[in-house]
Amino acid sequence: MNNPCVIPARPEDVVGDKRWESMHKRYVTEARTSEPEVVFIGDSIVQQLQFSTIWTEKINSLHCLNFGIGGDRVEYVLWRILNGEFEFNVPIKAVVVFVGTNNTDCTPHEVFEGLLEIVRAVKSKLGGVAIVLPTLLPRGQNPNPYRERNDHVNTFLLDKFENPANAEPGLTENVHVVRIHGGIVQGDQTISHHVMHDYLHLTDSGYAKIFEPVHSKLMQILKN
Repeated sequence: MNNPCVIPARPEDVVGDKRWESMHKRYVTEARTSEPEVVFIGDSIVQQLQFSTIWTEKINSLHCLNFGIGGDRVEYVLWRILNGEFEFNVPIKAVVVFVGTNNTDCTPHEVFEGLLEIVRAVKSKLGGVAIVLPTLLPRGQNPNPYRERNDHVNTFLLDKFENPANAEPGLTENVHVVRIHGGIVQGDQTISHHVMHDYLHLTDSGYAKIFEPVHSKLMQILKN
């Protein structure tokens, strides 16, 4: 059975307003006309990051582009990378990839393999650029299978990129998995609406807490 996460695809335009297509075209233009050092690409959590205080006060000063699209799945991000959004006219120093929670019909290993395919695609476009992979976040106010699935994806990522025994030439070099999924689930196993207002998307204070390790990692990369 084919893994849909490793096959580049565009979403079906169910509504008919072509918003996804319009955003993709805008990102292609921004890639060709901007001079970024850091590129964020992913789903709505990436997209909404640009409206947060941590983005305005800390991240944006690193010369960033934000290529987030709400609802994006792994295979959609893979398609976007391969179809114009990573055609830059200046050297890129770091790429942050955050996607996978919307692949609710896929197994953890399928999502993991899709993320590996994204890493390969980024490297094919940008060579030895630093790639930052924040871990997937828990979701839902109460325990649910999607929390467990995201946890399993994180386990696969950490084992692949942090275990020297799993190092793979041409794939694992200069890839940084950043743990951001801890400290969200409370002692009673619930998630507070003060961190995730709808138990999926982050509040402003949630972004400040959860994405600080990503900012720190980018600062470290850019100093080298």
